[in-house]
Amino acid sequence: MVVGAAAGYLTYQAGKAIIRAAAGPMMWNNRPYYWGSNYYRQSPGHTNMCRMPIESGDQQFGNVYFQDNSRPREITWGCGYYEYCCGYECCRGGGATSDRIGGRGTSLGDKIGIQ
Repeated sequence: MVVGAAAGYLTYQAGKAIIRAAAGPMMWNNRPYYWGSNYYRQSPGHTNMCRMPIESGDQQFGNVYFQDNSRPREITWGCGYYEYCCGYECCRGGGATSDRIGGRGTSLGDKIGIQ
């Protein structure tokens, strides 16, 4: 079942969560998230791109598919100049470091309601 913020971005078909529009961002906590760096679009104020790989056995994203039945390999988002990638979010400090890979931490899937 999809609840919360993810409801507008995913639909269920045959037990799979299908991404409705891969090129469009998924908004959570006033920040756009993308289904891979090839879809990432830098937005004003978010100059540092962050990436979090998605493992095939991931409890939250392991059941998410593109419409062609392939799986996204990463989630990407942008942090501000004085922020750094931490988990699936941005933390204060640092700056001027781009394309960082986030560490394991709070699950975005938990927060947006992918089950």
